[in-house]
Amino acid sequence: MIELYTEAEKAYLAGLFDGEGSISIYKGSKKRRKNHTLWLDITNTNYDVIDWCKKTFRMGSIRHRKEQKPNRKSYFRWLVSAAQAENVLCKILPYLIIKKERAEVALKFRALNKPKLGRKLTTQEIQEREDFRFLMKKLNRKGKEII
Repeated sequence: MIELYTEAEKAYLAGLFDGEGSISIYKGSKKRRKNHTLWLDITNTNYDVIDWCKKTFRMGSIRHRKEQKPNRKSYFRWLVSAAQAENVLCKILPYLIIKKERAEVALKFRALNKPKLGRKLTTQEIQEREDFRFLMKKLNRKGKEII
């Protein structure tokens, strides 16, 4: 299998992600089942950085947010979800430092959260997904205690 990304590209993205990225598990709702989705994003005020992520990894989308406050810059966000997010994390995991634990939790969540086409999720499956969502929220909490 031909690797599409160089080691340098994966390492660079990991560095960007450690500094400017986030991992979230969002809970949505569909008519007959609960929907939990993995999301990754990198946010930056420099469009070229965000455009590099999208062009190099050929996935995701770019969102632009114009700041309303005069002393704030507008920013750009590269968003990747579900299977694409899993793909990105698998590529950059060896290079992550700060967000490695979160990435490992996200990959475990994705392994559990494979689509169950044609059937409703059980209460236990929904609770397992909620447990991962709360764990990720805890890991993402700002102001962690320093030991």
